[in-house]
Amino acid sequence: MASILRWFVRAFALALAAQSVCANPRPEVIDTIAATPAGLVAVTEDGTGLWSLVDGSRPAWQARPRAPNARGDMQLEPVAVSPDGRWLAATRGYKDPVIVVRDAATGRAVREIKAPRSGVDGLRFAGDDVLVALYAGRLAAVWEASSGKARGVFELPAAPRQVAASADGRYLAVGQDKQRVTVYDLEGGKSLGNFELGSIASKSHAVPTHDILFMAFAYDGTVVVHHATGYIQRFDPRRAAPAALLGSQDIPLRGVATSLSPDRRVLLTADRPGALTLYRLDQPAPARSALRSALGEVTASAWEAGSRRFAVADNQGRVELWDARKPAGAALEGKHAGAIEQLAFASAGRFLVSSGRDGSIRVRETATGQEAVRLVGLGETGWVSMMPAGYFHSSGLPAEAAINVRIGSDVYGIDNFRERYYRPDILSAALQGRSVRPQRTLADTRPPPQVRADPVPASLAADTYTLVLQLTDQGGGIGDVRVLRNDVAVANHAADAQAAAGSQRRSIPVKLAAGRNEIKVIAFNAENSLSSKPLRLTLDVRATQPEKPVLHAMIVGINEFGEASLNLQYAVNDANAIARELRERTRGLYRDVRIELLTTPQQTSRASLIESLRRYQQLDAGDVFMFYVSTHGAVMGDKPVDQEYFLIPSNAKSPVFAHDAISQHELKRLFSSIPAGKKLLLFDTCFAGALGEALYQPAVERGVAENGAVNVLATAIGSTTLAASAPLEMSYEGYQEHGTFTWVVLQAFRGKAGGGKGNVVLTADLARYVAREVPALARRLQREQNPAVYATGQPFPVVAGR
Repeated sequence: MASILRWFVRAFALALAAQSVCANPRPEVIDTIAATPAGLVAVTEDGTGLWSLVDGSRPAWQARPRAPNARGDMQLEPVAVSPDGRWLAATRGYKDPVIVVRDAATGRAVREIKAPRSGVDGLRFAGDDVLVALYAGRLAAVWEASSGKARGVFELPAAPRQVAASADGRYLAVGQDKQRVTVYDLEGGKSLGNFELGSIASKSHAVPTHDILFMAFAYDGTVVVHHATGYIQRFDPRRAAPAALLGSQDIPLRGVATSLSPDRRVLLTADRPGALTLYRLDQPAPARSALRSALGEVTASAWEAGSRRFAVADNQGRVELWDARKPAGAALEGKHAGAIEQLAFASAGRFLVSSGRDGSIRVRETATGQEAVRLVGLGETGWVSMMPAGYFHSSGLPAEAAINVRIGSDVYGIDNFRERYYRPDILSAALQGRSVRPQRTLADTRPPPQVRADPVPASLAADTYTLVLQLTDQGGGIGDVRVLRNDVAVANHAADAQAAAGSQRRSIPVKLAAGRNEIKVIAFNAENSLSSKPLRLTLDVRATQPEKPVLHAMIVGINEFGEASLNLQYAVNDANAIARELRERTRGLYRDVRIELLTTPQQTSRASLIESLRRYQQLDAGDVFMFYVSTHGAVMGDKPVDQEYFLIPSNAKSPVFAHDAISQHELKRLFSSIPAGKKLLLFDTCFAGALGEALYQPAVERGVAENGAVNVLATAIGSTTLAASAPLEMSYEGYQEHGTFTWVVLQAFRGKAGGGKGNVVLTADLARYVAREVPALARRLQREQNPAVYATGQPFPVVAGR
């Protein structure tokens, strides 16, 4: 079954097999990729995205606007990226345009440049710091990108096609039609003349003689030009000598993968399929080396910064990495579905990045040739990054819904796999060079059971209904069954270890709210790694909803642990303060407020906490449930793929922390079984540094892992979930005798989160305030802390702020 696994992105084949599913949103077609100090910048027709090669995320994306041109037609505003990946430039407006120059690593605007006239048709970086605005009316305006200094405005003899700058930024060459190149001295502000390269007939192709496909300045100030005819010429703009012929090739009309090494001493060209040529320009008579490649028609090439290695790719999606000194080439793992159009070395040569017509970006390790991760941008819908083993990171459920996986004859959204395979920490580990060798992969996943239900009544008067489900094993066994009401998990039926295979009937009581209840039932395979397609039902309850709900709050603070080195100072103070604010600021919002405050070692042991959470399974559907905890949190496991988030109770002590703690999976089951229709979960769980070897991950990955765990918990339960996240214990305790996260929550409760009518603070207000203020407070304390914030479902009142 695993052998016929196929990964799909709607509208193109993402990975293991080339088969498409036509739907929206489509993946972004990439025009340009470039390495930046922090990762990658990718320019598409839809927008510009900044990708991190630390965790595979896309932290910034900006839509690419359209503006009316002189004819009134809407056209994309030009965008350009400097060859060194430092600068990102884009025009704003067609009439009286402004050019915005941004730091490509962060997306931060560093300056705005006013263009000399309306109608910028193109932006190009002629060099790392030479920005050129081109006009159809034969005009070129030039600036220094780093300072914004104007370098000149030049009238051109003909429409520009190619631009290039010398290594020192003094000279600018502009290639035009009729095989003419004009060279300008930017310091003197004058033209050095028009250089007619002559008409050369092609041997085997009837091609226009005016097309210049590639142009660059060599190390010595000479200009190298590759024509559409296949001929390669070199001339010195400072001398009146005729252009020298370096060589000729038979090339296809659609383009050429020619590139110059960063030291400007070696020219790489591709001739027929399987044929590469290196021209060494620093020798008296440029040496020419013919290389044999296993590729087809070469469509892209790139050089490493030190000019030691280069890469080539072909129209069949394959990549080779070459050592320019030997030279010798080796094929790299994986291939795109179609031609590769962009290549770039990134992270100081650790990665080779490729993008193709299939819309994906693949990141390969140059040391091993293996694919580390692939990146897929989906415009405003978001993004997904995925390892070959199937572990993934994403911007959220909408993006995950665009990625499909086939197992047998069934197609599942990648979101069906998220409770096992949503692991941004594993992506981060792989991208940072740590060995990640999972024993199980997404391709090994066995299918979930099929779910059917006995007929249900159209309406009923009772507030509880027992669903009778028929579960049919499809080969992967039968695990947990989860019931969601109006997109909030309200019942979780754990797997029966004695009956994990075969067909089963399960009866699950479900609390119902007055009015319409949209029921969704999902069942997992025996290892709880893949959920079924949801079974959807509707139940209408003929009852009157109480005017106000009851708030049930379970508030936990743990200062004392079974191992004294774990003891905290302010956790109990945090819990008391949260309970006090709830008592004082919920009057009038709820029919009743019932707060359970647990702070003693006896009340906060593993057994006691689980027992308390199980009691909340008796709540009514219209109730509101809130959970707050201040304690330690830990990510534990022998290997990265086996690691899991744990909540540390008071009885935890070495060497059996994981046995004493409450796992992420247990928390998910417990919270999913609480039938309240509205839930708010707050975790102020600082890193337990004293756990030592039990914590396998480095600090950065540990924070990513905790965020990922909270993300899975929030989406599984359908709750608003906020959690502290920081790599070090000191980031949490010790501000105004509270943890940093809790202090911000208390300020939100006291009205600083805003609040609308009646100064009521909604869950959405709380989430926005925590997301903004926790990092700001941490920075003022010279620390780093970025909370995990997941606000799902409809916002509901928490407190009255004033």
